[in-house]
Amino acid sequence: MLLICFLLSFSILNSSSNNFATAYVAQNKSHIQQKRTQESNKPKLAVIVVLDQFRADYLLRFKDLFGERGFKRLMRQGAYFTNANYAYSNTYTAVGHSTIVTGSLPSIHGIIANKWYDPNVNKLIGAADDPKSPGVGTTQTSSPSHLLTTTIGDQLRLSNNYQSKTIGMSIKDRAAVFIAGKKASAAYWFDTKAGKMCSSSYFIKELPSWVSNFNEQHIPDGYFQKSWDRVLPIEAYDISDKDDLDYEDTWEGNTKTFPHVIDGNSKEITPKFYKQFADSPFSSEMLLKFALAAIDNEKLGKGKYTDFLAVSFSAPDLSGHMFGPYSQEAQDMAIRVDSIIEQFLDGLDQRIGLDNVLFTLTADHGVAPIPEYSVTHNFAGGRINGFELKDKMEQALVKRFGQLEKEKYILSLVNHQFYLNEEAIKQKQLNLQEVENFLGQEALKVKGIANYFTHTKLMAGNVPNTDIGRRVMAGFNVERNGNVLLLVEPFVLIAEADDEFHGTAHGTPYHYDTHVPIIMMGKQVKSGTYREACTPSDIAPTLATLLEIEPPNGSVGRVLVEALK
Repeated sequence: MLLICFLLSFSILNSSSNNFATAYVAQNKSHIQQKRTQESNKPKLAVIVVLDQFRADYLLRFKDLFGERGFKRLMRQGAYFTNANYAYSNTYTAVGHSTIVTGSLPSIHGIIANKWYDPNVNKLIGAADDPKSPGVGTTQTSSPSHLLTTTIGDQLRLSNNYQSKTIGMSIKDRAAVFIAGKKASAAYWFDTKAGKMCSSSYFIKELPSWVSNFNEQHIPDGYFQKSWDRVLPIEAYDISDKDDLDYEDTWEGNTKTFPHVIDGNSKEITPKFYKQFADSPFSSEMLLKFALAAIDNEKLGKGKYTDFLAVSFSAPDLSGHMFGPYSQEAQDMAIRVDSIIEQFLDGLDQRIGLDNVLFTLTADHGVAPIPEYSVTHNFAGGRINGFELKDKMEQALVKRFGQLEKEKYILSLVNHQFYLNEEAIKQKQLNLQEVENFLGQEALKVKGIANYFTHTKLMAGNVPNTDIGRRVMAGFNVERNGNVLLLVEPFVLIAEADDEFHGTAHGTPYHYDTHVPIIMMGKQVKSGTYREACTPSDIAPTLATLLEIEPPNGSVGRVLVEALK
């Protein structure tokens, strides 16, 4: 009897349990379906386009020459931020790309320049150098291993157990690997020795078949001996400088005037041609084709979760260094980039639909006028010979503190910074802070040097509470910066390498280097022109908000709430 009662009770409980389970599953299915509906409101593809060395004023100076479906479409349909400036002084390529995707600062994400001196190996190292990551389709060993924080692409993949695809690409390796992120699906860049797109074993073991097929088309070779000439009638270039100026630079054996024949100064295709091709606007045409091929073959924007694609167009920087921001070449480059943006937006619309894309455009830094241009037009400016400056400062240190045994006080001058031989200084029983201060004071005697900051004072936070002081501090990383950082006067450059004695550069806290465009477009964004102060560090946390994911772990930017629906 007891057994019968027990079995009856068990049957009733089991029935109730099954009913509960059935109800729970039904309710959970409803919840999952609702969740999927919410997911569908997110973009299918988040795209970041970085224009290397593209000043904010280009959008306004050349606006009347742009078409209606490139920059103008973004400015009209997107949120256009006119007052975006980098919040640090070391405005270089690797730094800008790292900042854009981390929402952080060099002091935190650790990428302080394109290269810096590493006392552990007693030499300069590249920001993307990684001997532990052999190249795939290249001899270059590159990765984002020096990056200390996560990126927006990393956080997107972390949010769904790596089901989102995240890909970065550029002509430059240091641009591609950082915008891709530490946990990216892949990063690709252009190998100027082989003339092909390549990658790193950090990301992939071998090139996908679609990349190999793309390389087999030998697209760069089709541009051999092609002329880069003005895309518009010559009358349209009267808003830029003359085309024939001594202070401009150019490729070996080439002209400083239009047209520029892209041939590498040879009758045969050589690595010099591929380098010149990379510098020219034609490389942007190839990279656009590669980006669209990636979307097609990787089926970006077709999965369950949002995918991420970052594309950095390097050509404006590579040629901009030679010809300067007021050249006809810079103007023509901007006009051609406008066409690239138009084609990219159209390609995204055809493949995914722009309503399903969250599109962001910005730049990694601006650029200074060529110093000789500034002087010719009665502005301040000049060019300091870095080799002579280093020798002069070494002599001053020897005169003040005495000769070091078989060694020098200054190990390197790079990124406007002196790296001192701290070990030798310690062995000589000298006070490092005293040596730093003396070196800075001596440098101030050189025409064109405005101020200096020592490692000791920066580490202690002993910096003037000024805009410049805060920008220097934001760019300072305790482990990687030098001992004495020099601040040049506006329009002044320090030539630290043989190729810096002509043309121009960047890397200062001045407006011409920090001021860049930011435009965001998507159905989650309110179109309009926004003049509030902001910074590219704001991009990643804003994207994180729209994608409903955790911001990168080193993010310090604000969410651009004024432009969000």
